[in-house]
Amino acid sequence: MKVRFLIPLLLLLFLLLSCDKNSLNANKLPNNWEYMVGSEKDTIFSLDKTQFTELESLSHLENLLPGKEGYIWVRNSFTIPKNLVSTNIAILLGRITMADKTYLNNEFIGSGGEFPPEFFSNWNEFRFFPLPKSAINPGKTNELLIKIFIAGEGSITGELLLDSREKIEKIYKNSEFLNSNINIIISSILIVMSAYYFFMFFMRKKDKENLYFAILSISTSIYLTNFFISKIPGFESWQPSYISFQKVIFISVFISTYAFTFYIREFLNIEKINWQRNIILGVTIIPIVIYLFPRNYIVLRTITNYFQVLLLMPLSLASYYIIKSIIRKNRDTRILLVGISPFIITVLFDLITHQLLKMNSVIYITGFGMPIFLISNLFILSGRFVNYHTEVESLNRDLELKVEIRTRDLDIANKELESTLIKLEEKNKIAKKDMDMAETIQKNLFPKNSPQTDEWDSSFIFKPMSGVSGDLYDFYMENSRLLGVILLDVSGHGIASGLLTMIANTICRRIFFKTLSKPLSLTVDKINDDLIYEINNVDNYLTGIFLRFNGDYVEYVNAGHGDLLHKSGKTGKVTIINNSTQDFKGWFLGLEDMRQPYKALKFKVQKDDVLFLYTDGLNESKNSAGLDFGVEGVIEALSNSPNGSANEILNYIVDELYKFTGSNELNDDLTAIIVKKSGV
Repeated sequence: MKVRFLIPLLLLLFLLLSCDKNSLNANKLPNNWEYMVGSEKDTIFSLDKTQFTELESLSHLENLLPGKEGYIWVRNSFTIPKNLVSTNIAILLGRITMADKTYLNNEFIGSGGEFPPEFFSNWNEFRFFPLPKSAINPGKTNELLIKIFIAGEGSITGELLLDSREKIEKIYKNSEFLNSNINIIISSILIVMSAYYFFMFFMRKKDKENLYFAILSISTSIYLTNFFISKIPGFESWQPSYISFQKVIFISVFISTYAFTFYIREFLNIEKINWQRNIILGVTIIPIVIYLFPRNYIVLRTITNYFQVLLLMPLSLASYYIIKSIIRKNRDTRILLVGISPFIITVLFDLITHQLLKMNSVIYITGFGMPIFLISNLFILSGRFVNYHTEVESLNRDLELKVEIRTRDLDIANKELESTLIKLEEKNKIAKKDMDMAETIQKNLFPKNSPQTDEWDSSFIFKPMSGVSGDLYDFYMENSRLLGVILLDVSGHGIASGLLTMIANTICRRIFFKTLSKPLSLTVDKINDDLIYEINNVDNYLTGIFLRFNGDYVEYVNAGHGDLLHKSGKTGKVTIINNSTQDFKGWFLGLEDMRQPYKALKFKVQKDDVLFLYTDGLNESKNSAGLDFGVEGVIEALSNSPNGSANEILNYIVDELYKFTGSNELNDDLTAIIVKKSGV
């Protein structure tokens, strides 16, 4: 590509941008505009419409207000063309600055931006309003009223059209595409490019042109949001204040200019001169700092008008770098000029038309120069690739030696790893042997068979999840009589929990028989005291159920455990054993901070009544969908169990569990006990 090819390219670009939006021959609104100065509290019903005066121009409406801030009402009267009376009609009012509300024949038809106190301007969005039939006076004069908030700027720019909705909507979409939608595409591309070049810089920090190009891309992307911010999804929910947003936009311009200047310097490999760098930093930082202070948009805009002159300094320095590179016959200069010329031209075009000539009806085209500038960066990548390729060739010459060294190092590392694995395997064997021994000792401490007496039929299941279990169960017998049953669950898993079950088993058995003549609540108090003494410095605690039998009566203490279930032998109904007036459950066992006296509940059982105790390994077992078997599942299984022996009842409940989980694998220790009253 040669530089002379840019001329027809730019001519084509400007031709597209200057295409007549009225090529569809839409009807224009008559130029009979009037205005009156309003106030914040004005409504269409409070206006004195005799106060309207002729308005010569819809531009620079701020000059009609003292202090260039406030509200203005503008009015236009028109009749609906006969060929449109029976069609859907829409109106296109161009772009309105700063914010506006529009009414047709006193009926609200649309708005743009937000009035104070939540002031925000959608100044770059075309106002397209379909006209409701209820608001139209066919064959009569129609009155269009627009209330405009003005803050240092105020205008209605672009062609004002009235025609069929289909035609106006097509014109509107074409205008929006050129004015804002295309900037959304460009801004998105710039964000991707910025991320890519930031990545390139962090991978190779000596190539600082990648850093400056990334900053230029992201700051330009931020600047372009000025043309489409209201189109971002969810904008209304996070809408910033307009003055804060404009500060960001103005700051992005100075950051872009700063990054642009130093990108040129780095790309052309111009020597760094400190005083030049300090001047550009000052020209960039000082305006940015000053921008943080204004709280009034008019002040902010006035400051910006003065500060724009400062942009000429870094742009002049960038031009100096390019000229200097041309004199040195740097071959990269042509590539840079091809890519950057359209961008410079479009920036100058926007500055001249909008800032100097105040031609507000012309759309901003800076974004159109950026894609060509991005293409030029491909040449940068190409040049860098050649350099990297040269480096790779150099590395390949030494690759064989490096591979040999790395292979030797790898062999040494593998031998060390092999030695480590052997040691780990030996330690695992020792650990497994210790676990097996602990499991054997624990099983020998617990009852292997459930007792059967004239009064009670019992059955149990004890399934550790792995190795030793944190569950503890025991049956207390004396002279062929079943005196009591306990079921405890130690918090946690593994050897530590298993060792605690052994300690607790000894304590519970000793104290149970020692305190047979005392209430069961005092027995549990004493057990808790001894447990606290023995495991005071251990983080684990225990929950449990304690039962003592005396004929038809059962004495029951619950230490923070799941509920004891009772199934009536007569009715088959399953209930939870509890106090009818208040929960009698006590705290966990083995915790000094929770030491409190335990309460006992005494109740009577009938022949064939069933008591069911279980640990949470039963109700917390999950199926393939991640759902718990739950207390409801336990109660349902017990309710549906056969009226048979304790063993038959327990087998039925376990079968229901495995039907639910789909496997015999457990995610916790499982212990369950059935005690059935078999005699009177």
